[in-house]
Amino acid sequence: MAVKKAVKKPPVKKKVSYARDIKKEANKLAKDKVKKIIVHQASLGYTLEEIAELTQTDRKTIYDWGNIDQKFKDDLKAAREAGREHKNEEVIDSLYERATGMKIKKELAFKSKGEPIQKTVVEEELPPDVRAAEYILSTQRKGRWNPKTVIEHEGIERGDVVIYNIPDNNRMLKQDRERLTSEE
Repeated sequence: MAVKKAVKKPPVKKKVSYARDIKKEANKLAKDKVKKIIVHQASLGYTLEEIAELTQTDRKTIYDWGNIDQKFKDDLKAAREAGREHKNEEVIDSLYERATGMKIKKELAFKSKGEPIQKTVVEEELPPDVRAAEYILSTQRKGRWNPKTVIEHEGIERGDVVIYNIPDNNRMLKQDRERLTSEE
């Protein structure tokens, strides 16, 4: 009788799904790229709604990423603060231009009989806006420029009621005249 030797079979190799691993890695890279774009757009002053629309990402997804990834959350917060400052600077510049006068371009359309509509760009000069100038001066030079008038009143205090003597059309009441003459 012949003895049969036990032949070892090579171990069965597991099928490795490289496609699945590659897809996971690609999704991670894509998500990281979208996160960078979101942070960049936030630093330019875009709102989360605008960013979500631009990146075709749901706003809730952006918040979820922030809850999962603390670095992304911190970066986004810093970028949004920088973006707000950027937008504020634009508003300040626009307000200053309006206060000092500015030129704007307008597109006008004309149509003559039997001819197609013709469009032309016209530059129009706007005069300085007094309200914008007042606002700038009242906020930046509070000590030197205050359009509000402060009126001080004197009166007699009786319990919860204060009685004021207010002159009518610059005519002084008899009591006030007497008080002023007696002080001299």
